[in-house]
Amino acid sequence: TSLVRPAACSGAMYDGVPRIAPECVWSDPPTISLASPKSAIFGTKDERRKAAGLLPVEVYELLGATAVRSRFAAHATRGLTKFVGRATEVAQLGEAIELAHDGRGQVVAVVGEPGVGKSRLFWEFVHSHRTAGCLIVEAASVSYGKASSYFPVIELLKSYFRIEDRDDARTVREKVTGKLLSFDRALEAALPALLSLLDVPVEDDQWTRLDPRERR
Repeated sequence: TSLVRPAACSGAMYDGVPRIAPECVWSDPPTISLASPKSAIFGTKDERRKAAGLLPVEVYELLGATAVRSRFAAHATRGLTKFVGRATEVAQLGEAIELAHDGRGQVVAVVGEPGVGKSRLFWEFVHSHRTAGCLIVEAASVSYGKASSYFPVIELLKSYFRIEDRDDARTVREKVTGKLLSFDRALEAALPALLSLLDVPVEDDQWTRLDPRERR
């Protein structure tokens, strides 16, 4: 179900001219209305005043939020066309996961121009019988994540430990410690590094004595 729908909006006024921002349009509270970036009006005040009376503005009402974080994932929720071809690539991924099942971890990189079907290939493989019994943990790089070190790794850790944005430091510590030690107590030595990546204060003298390079 779509989380936005067409909405009526009076708009905000600035110096006698409707101020139509690409990301948001003012409307009656508590409604949040969004306008398409194509609806933005730029130029001098006179040009904006003239354009505002001529250009239609598409406004949508925000109904809620989902965990969908990519354009492809949004398309998948609405249904995908039949998947054809890519037999060679699917076979290669199948071989890699068989080696992983045997205890030989694998890293597979799918490289190609935008739009050739990389996301679809992974989606089809992950939802196939080949991954039955596997733990699937996903993360994605985003443009604003360039300033954050280890951003994709942190996203993977949050997914694996089921950490939510509303979790405080104590909750994060409990989730990470409980799951890590229940899996293998020999991994306790890695706990300070994992907590540090997740912005949780580390109470470990040996870790705090390390210089930044050693911590990395």
